[in-house]
Amino acid sequence: MHNLKALLPYLHVFHTVAQQKSFTKAADVLCVNQSSVSYQIKKLEELLDKKLLLRSQRTDLSLTDAGQILFDTSSKVFDELQQGLGLLESDHDLSELRLGGSSVVSTLLLTHALVQLRHLFPDLPVEMRADDTVAHIEQSIVDVALRPYSGHSDDLVAKPFARVEMGLYCAPSYFVNHVIDADGVGIEDAHIVRVALDDDWLIFQQENIEIDFDATRQQVLDNKLSVVAAARAGLGIALLPRIAARQDLAEGSLIPVASNLQAQIMYYLVYRADAQLDDYVDVIGATLAEYCEKHHATHVIPVDGLARSNPVQQNAG
Repeated sequence: MHNLKALLPYLHVFHTVAQQKSFTKAADVLCVNQSSVSYQIKKLEELLDKKLLLRSQRTDLSLTDAGQILFDTSSKVFDELQQGLGLLESDHDLSELRLGGSSVVSTLLLTHALVQLRHLFPDLPVEMRADDTVAHIEQSIVDVALRPYSGHSDDLVAKPFARVEMGLYCAPSYFVNHVIDADGVGIEDAHIVRVALDDDWLIFQQENIEIDFDATRQQVLDNKLSVVAAARAGLGIALLPRIAARQDLAEGSLIPVASNLQAQIMYYLVYRADAQLDDYVDVIGATLAEYCEKHHATHVIPVDGLARSNPVQQNAG
């Protein structure tokens, strides 16, 4: 008997791919990179030990017999779930503001916006959801998200917030047993620890495409806190924002690896265009910018006036 809780995130991705008959279109709908979609499908097929999709260069994706059974079943489940969420959404108004983030960057920064929001809007309850799942504005799980991609929907407003510096880190105990120079030579044989749906990691790979990271030596964990803990314990190398690694560097529990390999990843404040949240988003953006300029000026660079764009494309150039 398969563990439904473990399969559910992969089923959502599979259902979207089957609907769109395209990895690229599914990635647009899910607001993630195509590499992430491919990984999720491969993982689901491994967990089920079933081939679900037939891939062809000339035609759209098609379903195997097992894939068709899974799609038909999941369609009924997701349709009923969407109807239930619709009922909940119809009761939701601006009596509550829900903030969300999809990475450790969001966790570190959004908490500082809560203080200012509470001061300016004392009667408005504010909820913050900070985990490593996708911050779904599209599904109305949160109202405002701080995330490293803008989305592909005309229904969304995506305000560029800041470029966040990322680096590779590991425990001293791991480093002494692996010869890796500043340019990353030797890192192909290293162990990488990361989360499954990690847009930071995918963008980092695109900016350092000359490095052939071994997919068989990557340890995938369920959240960024586990990744940090695993890196400290010596399990492997982790990609972290420099602001998150600062204390560990000072204490000596983490050290930088391959210092010439780095990335500046654009983060966006994203919300629905019809939600009338501009005033709140402006407060969040101004508060975060002031905090970053005061405490993290060299590692988080707030931006102003950038056009809305796809951060993956933006960072790839």
